[in-house]
Amino acid sequence: LDDIYTILGNICLEKRDFNQALSFFQTLLDKQHQRKNFGDASVANTCLIIGNIYAQISDFNQALQYYRQGLFICQRIPTVDQSIVHDIKSKIRHLLAPQI
Repeated sequence: LDDIYTILGNICLEKRDFNQALSFFQTLLDKQHQRKNFGDASVANTCLIIGNIYAQISDFNQALQYYRQGLFICQRIPTVDQSIVHDIKSKIRHLLAPQI
């Protein structure tokens, strides 16, 4: 079922329907939380995707919240792919950097 939400969310992203994409990925995250998958890299990745969507629609506070949630999860997974951690940290730094 997770794959269906991911596919539908990605289709919406391709169509630039960010609100509908956000709905699919938020539903996916809710289902992951219901299964208590808090320490799963897929949950961190879903948080990253949701953060990216919020950044696309210029809701930077929400983006930052989801990036931090994803980073928090990643830091508790000893075997996590470090490229995900690097990507999330980079996005957080970008959002927190003073705008010139």
